Amino acid sequence: IAEKMLAPPESKFLDLGTGNGKLLIHVNRSGIPFPRILGLTAIDYRSDKSIPDSSYLIANIDMLVDEVEENKFAFIWSAHTFYHLIDPARRLPPA
Repeated sequence: IAEKMLAPPESKFLDLGTGNGKLLIHVNRSGIPFPRILGLTAIDYRSDKSIPDSSYLIANIDMLVDEVEENKFAFIWSAHTFYHLIDPARRLPPA
């Protein structure tokens, strides 16, 4: 989806529940100039250890850390994540 969109230069990409991080690799190689690509997951499942720690944050999403709370992301991808949360509605920002 993001490949078909023009990302503003300041856009940041978040993969919430990134798992093995393959989407991070794909987005990084896509040529879309995101200044920050971040994946957040509860357990280190990286299949490709070339994903740097600075792009792969291991944390409990229910206790979002400052890295995520203090940043605004233009693109947030999440698949099969919210049903694992204790209180998913609390994690969504107000519209």
